[in-house]
Amino acid sequence: MRYIVLLCCLLVSSAVSAAQPKLDGYFDYAIYKDGDGTPYIESYLRIAPGSFMLNMGTSGGTRSGKVEVTYLYYKGAELVNYDKVVLNTGDISAADAATFSLVSIQRHALAEGSYRLEMAMEDLNSDGLNKLVHSDSLNVFFSPNRPQMSYPWLLKSAKENPTETIFSKGGIEMVPFEGNVIDNTLPYVPFYMELYGTDTYFKGEKYVLSYYLQDAQTDRILEETKVMKLMEGAPSVGVLNYLVTEKVTPEYYYFVVEIQDLQHKVLSQAKRMIEITGDEPTLTLSDLASVGTEWLTYVNNRDSLEEYIRSTAPITNKAEQAFANSILKSDDKENMKRYIVSFWQRKKGENARQGFEEHKRNVAYVQQAFGTQIRRGYQTDRGRVFLQYGPPDVRTERPNEPHAYPYEIWWYYKLPRQANRKFIFYASEISTNDYELLHSDALGERRTPNWEYILNSRGKKDANIDNNTYQPNYGSWANDFWTTPR
Repeated sequence: MRYIVLLCCLLVSSAVSAAQPKLDGYFDYAIYKDGDGTPYIESYLRIAPGSFMLNMGTSGGTRSGKVEVTYLYYKGAELVNYDKVVLNTGDISAADAATFSLVSIQRHALAEGSYRLEMAMEDLNSDGLNKLVHSDSLNVFFSPNRPQMSYPWLLKSAKENPTETIFSKGGIEMVPFEGNVIDNTLPYVPFYMELYGTDTYFKGEKYVLSYYLQDAQTDRILEETKVMKLMEGAPSVGVLNYLVTEKVTPEYYYFVVEIQDLQHKVLSQAKRMIEITGDEPTLTLSDLASVGTEWLTYVNNRDSLEEYIRSTAPITNKAEQAFANSILKSDDKENMKRYIVSFWQRKKGENARQGFEEHKRNVAYVQQAFGTQIRRGYQTDRGRVFLQYGPPDVRTERPNEPHAYPYEIWWYYKLPRQANRKFIFYASEISTNDYELLHSDALGERRTPNWEYILNSRGKKDANIDNNTYQPNYGSWANDFWTTPR
């Protein structure tokens, strides 16, 4: 199945005076099928409190607001579906005005294909001054050659309710979870999805519905979050399940849902990116007590064990690093072995030893390529980036450009949760092999807006590194290579 995710903050499309509220809110949608097998878009819109104007209501002391929302679906240049709704607060008390949201759930039928959605909003109390538009492309497609599933929709709450409301689906009243950031103090997050045509595909046999979290950087499956359910085939079935999030290490993950046969062959899969936030689990020596060290029994040299631990610094979180530092202060080689094994078990699961051996090879490479007389390869910026993200897809080396310090540009086509990201390193001390990270557009990395000025200040007396105005020097290729590395 091809599935769609849209999680966005809505942006104001026209100027709004300071005295006027600015429309804002949250919009998300998923693709389902109705009882006849016709696809439809189910969209959820919440207009934030305070972002629309409230006039006097019909009774004393009350307030009232109205927002018009228009949905336009285009296939190419052709308008194929149109809908307009007016969301009305009714009369609300002045005390409720600061927290009152306007909520709308709409369902629009669409045949399979590619579309452009344009959604326009207007605060009807603003005399045309408070408007907002959102545009996005979407694909409606269900593969006829494998079991089909809808987009898994995370929920804030879910409960059985036979009374039909705008939040109801399959007898379940659901309130969507807004966004993709989940605090790890939540024990679980409910989600809803639908499965189609499993009776035809499996022909009376049972199948497995599996879901779990997968580390977005290492692809390791978090086994403690994995759930597998034995299912009966049906033309259409709604499924309400619960994703375990409590005490999961803060990081970016893929939330993965799969349909498998009884041999656990994956037949259909849906993924969405989520971020787990909160406190990192604290590691203690008791966590190592049951860890076996069979594949490290041959290593008894403390210096080697210490190096194995220190070299993981580029790929550790804060809790792991703090625990590693405490292990390094001890003389207990067995605990050092247990820490190493447990570290790679957390990163690679059943492939722990394979991950350890691969990391050793990468550490040897960065030592040879980037190590200096005073710093190990993994302690350098290039070594850290290499170990954290892997080898770049394109590496541009410029050691002798006029007026510029020696520099390199690394280009990654794809990184966890981002694409087309670049790093520029430079050697401010020309006689060394230690290139410092000067600038990157990757998430969480160093950003230096005037990096071109700094890079090309070689030989300039009293260069002002805070200067944000850069006039290109003759023979400078940095900006060109940054735009199109090669």
